[in-house]
Amino acid sequence: MKNTTGTILYLYNAHHESDLRHITIENCDIHDGNKNGISVTGDYVNINKCKIYNIGADGIYARGAIFKVTNCNIRNVALTKLGDCIQLSTRGANCYIADNILNNHSNLAKHCIVIHGYDSGGLVERNTCSISTSTNRSHFAIQIRQKGIVVRDNSFEGGNCCGVFLFSEVYNNIFKNASSVGIRIAEPDPERGIGNVQLYHNVIDNCSTGIFHDSKTRLIMKNNIIYRCSKYGIKVNPGGIASTAADYNCSSNNGINLFGIRKGLHSIDKDPKFDWTKGGYRLLDDSPCIKRGVVISGIEQKAQDGPPPIGLIEYGRVGKLTMPVNLRIRSNLEGY
Repeated sequence: MKNTTGTILYLYNAHHESDLRHITIENCDIHDGNKNGISVTGDYVNINKCKIYNIGADGIYARGAIFKVTNCNIRNVALTKLGDCIQLSTRGANCYIADNILNNHSNLAKHCIVIHGYDSGGLVERNTCSISTSTNRSHFAIQIRQKGIVVRDNSFEGGNCCGVFLFSEVYNNIFKNASSVGIRIAEPDPERGIGNVQLYHNVIDNCSTGIFHDSKTRLIMKNNIIYRCSKYGIKVNPGGIASTAADYNCSSNNGINLFGIRKGLHSIDKDPKFDWTKGGYRLLDDSPCIKRGVVISGIEQKAQDGPPPIGLIEYGRVGKLTMPVNLRIRSNLEGY
């Protein structure tokens, strides 16, 4: 699909008619549009196995309730105006974003994933996100300001800030190579109330500051590794969290490991000893992070003897959003 003068695929007001509530856009090659690749207003929207590239603004812009975006490859967006790979503005519970490859490296890039709304519920998992960095605007690999979003098993790279969160449970993710902050805890929103963020089993590597908290948002940090950050590992401005809310972490090889917060009783500041020969952030057998973590209720972990590690775990919880389908929009791509 191609449209050089506007949005390529535009579906509007689908949520007003019951027979148009269930929409699937699948196996489509969407490219060379001056505005958005896909713009949709509706409920029960399923976008699967689509290639979206060479787009003027957003790859996907969606408003409504119950979204599912899976197995898509979105790249080279925001060519003519500020844009995101995926922007969801929800008015109902539940969104599911999984198994996508998202790259936003234009000069007008904003975010890879941005979710904002006033209802709760959603899951973001197993995505690979990479975004460029600019000195004159904020670029985030992911920004979430909606309640009840779980973010797990993803890789976020680049940008001024890898992740910005207000209401989220964030675990088993990699945040790396941000020019400013790996994870930033957002200011409370007067319309949504005081935020609440939990960070478990994440690795934050090679950022300027690993985790930055300067708001009244409630924050719990456990079992995270913050490594090779040039300025600060964890930075908390006055009036931030108590030390008991940040424990069982490893902050090592940073410019200053901790600023504005005391070291947790069970936290360590030794090199985590990653096994770089196997790729990723697996720990060597003699890593000081092995069996030094604490069990987090509700997060499944691989069967093992003793406590879990500080850092990534192999398995997360399982849960997917079921998406009924009444309408399909397909391409004739062979073998896609």
